[in-house]
Amino acid sequence: MQVQQTTRIDELLRRSFTIWLQASGKAPTTIKRYDLAVRQWQDYAEQAGFPSPPTREHVSEFLAHRRRTQAANTARNDHVGLSVWFKWLREEGEIRDNPLEHVPTSAVQMVTPDPYTPDEIRAMLRACQGRSFDAIRNNAIVAVLVDTGLRSSEFCSLLSDDVELRAESITVRGKGGRERRVRIGSHAQLAVDRYLRARRGRSTSPYLWVSRVGQPLTTSGIFQIIRRICRQAGVANPGVHRFRHTAATLMAEADADDSDLMLLFGWTTHSMAMRYTKYRAQERALRAHRRFSPMDNLDTKGK
Repeated sequence: MQVQQTTRIDELLRRSFTIWLQASGKAPTTIKRYDLAVRQWQDYAEQAGFPSPPTREHVSEFLAHRRRTQAANTARNDHVGLSVWFKWLREEGEIRDNPLEHVPTSAVQMVTPDPYTPDEIRAMLRACQGRSFDAIRNNAIVAVLVDTGLRSSEFCSLLSDDVELRAESITVRGKGGRERRVRIGSHAQLAVDRYLRARRGRSTSPYLWVSRVGQPLTTSGIFQIIRRICRQAGVANPGVHRFRHTAATLMAEADADDSDLMLLFGWTTHSMAMRYTKYRAQERALRAHRRFSPMDNLDTKGK
C-alpha cells in the first residue's frame, strides 16, 4: 500500500512539474526529455529501495549507472533534467535539501553528429523520386531540412500559413516560443509548392506536414520517414538532427557570417555556432596548417 501511495504522489508531482515547465516556456522536446529523466530516476529509486527524499549519494549512484549504460549525451541530459527537477521540488517546499545542489553536471563532451555528405543528400533525394503523395512529401521534407536545418520540433510545428513562397520564407517558432523567419531557396520552394498541391483536399489540419491519411506528423513520425529514406538510399546513421549540422556546415563552408547563422538557426550564443560548424572548421584548420606549417615554412638551412 505504501508503494502504491508513493507511486501516486510521484505521478502527481511529475504532472505539476510538467505544468510548471510549460508555464516557463520550455520547448515540448525539453519537457519530454526532463519528464523521461525523472521517470527513469523514480523507477530506479523504487527498485533500489532508496528513501524519499533521497540523499546526494543515492542520486549520484543513479547518474553513475546512467553514464555506464547510456550514451554520453543521454547521461548528461539525465543530469540536467534531474537538476531542474530537484530544484523545483525544493522551491515548491516538497523537499528540504536539493541532493544535486553541489553536484556539477557531468563533464561530458557533447557528441556532435557528422553532417550528411553531398552524395548522401543526393542519394536521399533520388530515393524520394516519384509522383505518389509520399514521394512528393518526402522530397519536400528532405529539401526543407537540408536548406533550413530546422529542429525536429520546429519542423513538426510548422503551419501551412507559415509558408510564404512569394517571400521565399517560413515563419518558425523556436525554443521558448521565439519566432524567426527562415529563408528557403528555389529548390526547396519548388518542392514545397509541389507538396502543397499534392496535399490539397487530403487534410483539413492547419499543420503543414501530414501523413497520407491527413494526420499531422509528429517528431517520431518524421524520424521514421527519414530512417526509411536513408535505408532506401543506403545512408548510414539516419537522424533528423543531422540535417541541422548539415545546413550549418554547408553555409559555413560558403563563408556565411556567424551572426547570420545565429539568426537563421535560432542560436543565442556564438558558442552554439562553433559547436554546429566545428566539423568543417577542423577541416579548414588542417588545410590551413598544410599551407602554413611552421616547420615546412622554416628555412632550416638558413643562418
